[in-house]
Amino acid sequence: MATLLPEVELAREGIESTPEAAAAHAEEWTKLSDNLRQILGPLWTATGRVFCPTQKEEPIFCSLANGLAEIYLDLKDALKLLKRGVVLNDIHWDWRFDFRSHGGKHAVSTLTAMHYAAAWDYE
Repeated sequence: MATLLPEVELAREGIESTPEAAAAHAEEWTKLSDNLRQILGPLWTATGRVFCPTQKEEPIFCSLANGLAEIYLDLKDALKLLKRGVVLNDIHWDWRFDFRSHGGKHAVSTLTAMHYAAAWDYE
């Protein structure tokens, strides 16, 4: 659905982040990822993924729990902006940017891992 968001200009220079906000985000990511890892157990401990399939790059490995945590927090961060009163155009811009540069990659690799695990009962 992120591809259906309107292409908009960012109203501000950027969406500010502070060192404190980054630390809180990292702490929340760690807790969420750890909780998901406990729920999922040993299943899908590492999923290979390539950031850009058109380039010759070594695959980067990420657990399913980490991928799910990344996707969730990207969406949650934008919702926090909405609660802070950030204009909708900036939130749309942030979601599109995250989808193209970060969250979309996690979504594709996570869905691929889930597909293989479900379709072929991989562990």
